[in-house]
Amino acid sequence: MTAEERLALSWGPQLIALPDGDFVIGRGSSCDLMLDDDKTSRRHALIRSNHGSATIEDLGSRNGVVVNDEKITECTALRAGDKIGIGAQSFEVVAGRRRGAPAPTAAENPRLAVSEAAVRSLAQGDLSAAALGLSTLRLTLRAALARGLRAEPIVLQRYAQVAIELAQKRDDGRWLDGLFEIWEQWGTALPQDAVEHLERLQRSVWHTIDAAKLARYLRKLRSAEAPLSAGELERIGRLEVMLHRVQT
Repeated sequence: MTAEERLALSWGPQLIALPDGDFVIGRGSSCDLMLDDDKTSRRHALIRSNHGSATIEDLGSRNGVVVNDEKITECTALRAGDKIGIGAQSFEVVAGRRRGAPAPTAAENPRLAVSEAAVRSLAQGDLSAAALGLSTLRLTLRAALARGLRAEPIVLQRYAQVAIELAQKRDDGRWLDGLFEIWEQWGTALPQDAVEHLERLQRSVWHTIDAAKLARYLRKLRSAEAPLSAGELERIGRLEVMLHRVQT
């Protein structure tokens, strides 16, 4: 691998790009890669990448980090071909896209494929795969929106579908934190069906979300320069009622 190539993590058919800087893996919703795995700690491992090189370290996790079948005790360099074990999940380090290479075309857009795979995994009852797909999709959407690119509506709708179903099936509102974050970046009100599904979630789910992320999303919508339609205002109002319930 040349210094111009980025490293990535491979998990089955999914490829997870490792951007320069810190990349935290764990169960917490603030992690860059959020895993649905009871053997994974909230902040389990840190991968630090810089111009094609990368290291990994254990963040004091309960079950440790394994690289090439050995539990690591210090910051460890990563190379293409290395195998990483985090909780019950296994990843392979691979050479990703070259730095500065053109972004994929619309026909090659990985967001579409990842969103389809996440929905398919959910339909098959493979919640761990659906969760990893959702987390990967959040990373690709973050990167696209940060570059000023418009996300495909179908991808955002699939993100909402998978996030809400995972929150419901796992009784865990942390899967909604990324939903509100992504839709805040996009600056658009959630669609009618997503709001209706959110309203049907149990109270236990709502009390595990990050209320600050929902509040920030709603403030962004209310402060938008473009006038909101009657339907958007109605959906925002319903989300504000949900936020009030969380905060009381």
